[in-house]
Amino acid sequence: MRPENLSVRTAISEAVNAIRAMAGTRGVAIREGDYADVSVLADPLRLRQVLYNLLSNGVKFTPAGGEVFVDALREENSVRITVKDTGIGLRPEEHPAYSISFTRSG
Repeated sequence: MRPENLSVRTAISEAVNAIRAMAGTRGVAIREGDYADVSVLADPLRLRQVLYNLLSNGVKFTPAGGEVFVDALREENSVRITVKDTGIGLRPEEHPAYSISFTRSG
């Protein structure tokens, strides 16, 4: 891992742009929340990979006409990134395994 300061907004936008064509082909809308741009300390490659995987899975398992939503919430000393979709979903006991949180860098 090679952590560095990076913009959450940039990381999310890059991941969303990477799957936008696939979402369009499947008839799935992609929406981003109205989150503040904040820097986090994270490995840029790994963060982008996690975001891409969560978003692409959301698109794959959401029927046409549905949506995938990504947001970031600033917490005390961290940022929680959330990906939600209108697909088949996960069992409630699986939810904690798919939550990611990063320490704020500033």
